[in-house]
Amino acid sequence: MRIMRIVAGAIVLALAAVACSAGAPGQAPAGATIAVGAADVLADERVPITVHGLAAGEDVTLWARRVDDLGRPWLAHATFTAGPGGTVSVDTQAPRTGTYSGVDAMGLFRSMTLADGAAPGPAFPVTAEPAVTVQLTAQADGEPVASTQVVQRFVAPDVVTRPVREDGLVGVLHTPAGPGPHPGVLLLGGSEGGVPDNGVAGLLASRGFATLALAYFGADGLPGELVRIPLEYFGHAITWLSARPDVADGRVGVIGASRGGELALWLGATFPQVGAVVSYVGSGLGYAGLPTSGFTGGRLPPAWTYAGADMPNLAPAYGAAAFWRYLRSIMLGTPTADVAGSWPDVLATGPEAMAAATIPVERTDGPVLLLSGGDDRLWPSSPMSDVALRRLEARGHGHRHEHRSYADAGHFFVGAPYAGPFPTVLASPAYGSLAGGGTPEANAHAAADSWPRVLSTLREGLGPR
Repeated sequence: MRIMRIVAGAIVLALAAVACSAGAPGQAPAGATIAVGAADVLADERVPITVHGLAAGEDVTLWARRVDDLGRPWLAHATFTAGPGGTVSVDTQAPRTGTYSGVDAMGLFRSMTLADGAAPGPAFPVTAEPAVTVQLTAQADGEPVASTQVVQRFVAPDVVTRPVREDGLVGVLHTPAGPGPHPGVLLLGGSEGGVPDNGVAGLLASRGFATLALAYFGADGLPGELVRIPLEYFGHAITWLSARPDVADGRVGVIGASRGGELALWLGATFPQVGAVVSYVGSGLGYAGLPTSGFTGGRLPPAWTYAGADMPNLAPAYGAAAFWRYLRSIMLGTPTADVAGSWPDVLATGPEAMAAATIPVERTDGPVLLLSGGDDRLWPSSPMSDVALRRLEARGHGHRHEHRSYADAGHFFVGAPYAGPFPTVLASPAYGSLAGGGTPEANAHAAADSWPRVLSTLREGLGPR
């Protein structure tokens, strides 16, 4: 299989003009054609692919190729058999072989892997540009017979993007076209710090939401670590966003991932202006902060404060064994399943401590969407999100609430749903190599299935009452 991939990959790479690092399509014989629904789409849109002009029963291999900002080619392929009309429809046919299996209209886009021999680097395509070009090539009997390309955009061309450094806030504002007013959304990252840049903010703005991707530590002018971050900072951001003339006054949606997912639930429970909450791989339990020296032993400080007081949290003590387990994973370059090996102990915390640290999510005046991975190995987002769901149900939350747990997905399924592979392991400058769990296929499914739910939750909570 590896030899076949190398040979086939070499064939596809040969189709590109040598001078074009983006992989321009090769010239194909006349006859067969590749039809796509649209050649220029947002990265959350499905792209129907159909090959016409083949012989009935003929085998054809479709290749998808893109090049990331590091110049590394990413490839996917799938072999189909043409039907009686000489047509292959990726929308309705499963490939006989390939980098994905089953009927999956976007299988070629989400199953790309780094080409053999490409330079090493992150386990995902590194892309800072607002759009990527995917080249599609059809081969029959080892020869190219048709080609086309699709542009996937993370940000619509008419979205206005500008950095924000005012009133103590640090972030990037993405505003839809037109005078508005547009519903406002606050986007929060997790323990990686800095401004979240997973492509979600641009897509939200492309779908009509004025979105502030907000940093709250790990950026110039902000705290250097996730310790005692005041919730008032986020309340100020909500007020600042809704006060803009192009943003609808009043209710704001909040989306957060990982520790940001926990934070989003805290904000919904604290500020009445929050009209919708989406928590990706978050927690219904308040958890401790993450100081840069947090794994040397002792009890961790809190992550959040409000009105000068520490927010309730679970703060287990880290012993020498956990510290050495973490240190060993960094020295050996092996993924660490949960940073410090403490999560099973957290879930076994006594009922009184658990009750004290549970976020009062029922106070949220709007819909709440909880998204988690059943195979999350960074922290147990599924049972922790269940804590929030049980409280919403038990305390009579008056709005729609849902916990969508994807059994085989891990931690890393946040982002544009059809823009390439979703990794199972990520390298972190602060914490070493982090195993997120799941499989690329399951993570891609979770991303695609959850995205329309995110949009509907925001529209429900921020629309007219």
